[in-house]
Order: sequence, then structure tokens, then C-alpha cells
Amino acid sequence: MLTGYRQSLRGSHRNVLLLFSVSALLSFSADGGINTVLFNLYILRLGFGPDTVGLINGVATLFWASGSLLAGWLGTVWGVRKTALAGLLLTLVGAVLVPAAGSVPFAQRVAWLALCALVGYIGLSLYFVNALPYLLQVTDVKNRSNIFAAAAAVSATAMVAGGLTGGVLPGLFASALGVTMTSPEPYRWTLALVPLFVFAAVLVFMQTRDPAGHAEQGAAVAEAEAGGTFGAMYGTIALLGFVRFLQVAALGGGLTFFNVYMDTELAVPTFWVGVALAGARLAAVPAALLGPAISRRLGLGNTVVVASVLVAVFVLPLALVHTPLAASAGLIGLIVFSNIRYPAFNIYMLEVVPAKLRPMMSGVNEMAAGLSFAVVALVGGVVIVRYGYPIMFLAGGAITLLGSFVFAVVLRRRAFAAQLE
Repeated sequence: MLTGYRQSLRGSHRNVLLLFSVSALLSFSADGGINTVLFNLYILRLGFGPDTVGLINGVATLFWASGSLLAGWLGTVWGVRKTALAGLLLTLVGAVLVPAAGSVPFAQRVAWLALCALVGYIGLSLYFVNALPYLLQVTDVKNRSNIFAAAAAVSATAMVAGGLTGGVLPGLFASALGVTMTSPEPYRWTLALVPLFVFAAVLVFMQTRDPAGHAEQGAAVAEAEAGGTFGAMYGTIALLGFVRFLQVAALGGGLTFFNVYMDTELAVPTFWVGVALAGARLAAVPAALLGPAISRRLGLGNTVVVASVLVAVFVLPLALVHTPLAASAGLIGLIVFSNIRYPAFNIYMLEVVPAKLRPMMSGVNEMAAGLSFAVVALVGGVVIVRYGYPIMFLAGGAITLLGSFVFAVVLRRRAFAAQLE
């Protein structure tokens, strides 16, 4: 298996390795890793509760959603590389603003954190919406599954390192500053390191170049372009966006509230929260690398359905067994099977539309994921305060299960339509 990955990478465009490097830097810092472990805890230490955590995360993902649709349009008219670079620069500005929240008057801190979310998450959406079709553009069809799986593995590995770093550094800063872990200062100084890694990602991405030509699109895509079926493709884009909205609900609830749940309900130290998140990311690395083999056996669509069902199943220990070990096991399941689903779904959705519409497909799907995370965060914070964490986690699992059913119906109908042609 590893030989196949080495061969795929050896024969890949130079831009692929540069994109992997950017993904690693972002995943270590701003998109996972340090930020995922510490941002919500930083909000708590600034004097707010789970409802504010839900509010800020909800606002952030709404910005991600709105930015994703804009990113799809900009990628179509401006080019995916230029739009992705603009996104990285905005992400850098947002990362610089976050540590300054501790210096803002208390009455204005929520607004400041929302501003950080506005800038940073629109930046991330501009980058990731356009990085997907850009990566597809510079890969051959025969290597595509391996390259996308390797990208997920690189991202997961960097998140492991970032999660561990986020778990360890606040304690070291607390000792150096002479404060306790209930102070926001250790978290603030650790989050101040994030802009350095984002700046490095900007420098690396600036070394990429627009490829001379596009990767082979495949027979079905070529026929769609030649036949002028763009109108029908917009319906496909909307339908798959709805599927994505449903599928990521359980993951959204788990990632948004796991560290708050461990901190406030189970009294788990910050270091062990970081270890749990890092362990989940680490388990996702071999899972992502096994994804192409599973997809070859089951098909891309069936792989997405099975992985989504298993994501919903792993909500159960997180919701029903109130121990750190069970919560960690649930999170591991959520992330492992999401990492199998994510590359398969990305390839499936991008290959069913013409190349011209791929930025729009990517934008609509990232918007749908952002809206799902936003709804879960906004509603989930209120649900937690009124009914507790188990109800919130279970509701997310039920929505993801519904998404699996809807996508299975989509696959069945497409297969039936193909038989009639």
C-alpha cells in the first residue's frame, strides 16, 4: 500500500507537494491542532460559558458558510489559485487578532471574537474551497484517490502534532508567567504562535504555479460539458450540498463541544484534552490511507454511506457513557470514519460536474458544511444549557444518519438512471 502512495507522489505535479505542506501548516495551527484545542478554552477563561462558546462558533461557521459561496464564485471568475492565496492572507489577519481579545474591555470581547471569526473563517473558506479543485486540477485520474487520501493523512498528522502542542504549551506558559491554568494568559500566548505558522503557509503557497493544462476529466464530465447540461448540474450541486449539510452534523457537535464537555463536565485537565484530540487525529491517519482500498472495493458512493453510518454509531459512547475514556473513544470514531468519508465524498462530488463548475460545487458543499456546523453550534449551546450534552450529541448523530439515508437514495436513483441510458 505504501509503495503505491510513494509512486503516486513521485509522479505528481510539484504543486501537490506544496499543497501538502500548506495543509500541514494550517492543520497544525489555525485549522485544527492548536486552535481546535485551545480556542474554546480561551473563551471560557475570558469569563464566558458554553452558550457563548456555541454563539462564537456558530457565528464563525456562518462566516465560513457565506464565505464558501463567495469563494466558489471567485474561484470560477478569478481563478482558484489567486482566490486561495487571498484566503490565506485573510486567515493570517484573523490569527493575529485572536490573542488580542484578552486586552479588549470585557463588554466588547464577544464582538472582538466575532470579528476574529469573520476574518479568519472567511479566509479559511476562500482557501479550502479553491484548494480542492486546484488539487484535482494537478492530479491524474489514476492517482486521484491516493493523492486525496494522502492529503487527509497529512492534515490529520499535523493536527496530532498541533493538538499535542496545544495541550502542553499552556502549562509551560503558566509556569513561566507565574499564573494558574484558570487564567487566559497561557492560552493567549500559545494562540499567539498560530500566526507564525499561517505566515509560513502563505510563503509556501506563493511557490505554487498555475498548471499548463487541466487534468483529465473523465468521460462522464466531458460528455456533460459537450452536452450543455449545466442547468441540470446546478440541481446536482444543490442536492449534494444538502447531503453534506446533514452528514457533518455529528462531527460538528463533537468537534465544537468535546473540549468544553471534557473541561466542564468531566473535569479533565487541558493536557489530557489535547492528548485525546491528538489521539483521535492520529487514529485517523491510517484510516485515511485505507480509504482508497475501501473505495475500490465498495465504490466511492457506498464508502461515503457506510462511513457516515459509522460516524453516527460512535456518537453513542460520547453521549451515553459519562467517562473521559468513553468520550475519547466516541471522538476517535467520529474523526476516523469522517476521514474515510471526506476524501471519497470530495472526489465523488467534484467528478460528477464539469471542470468549470468544480469551484462552485466545492463552494456550495463547504457552505453546507459551515451552515451545519453553525446550526449545531448555535442551537447546541442552548440545548446543552437546557437539556445537557447527551441530547445535543444524540441529535447530531440522528441528523448524520438521515444524511446517510438521503445519499443512499441519491446513489440508487443515479444507478437506476444509468441503467436506462
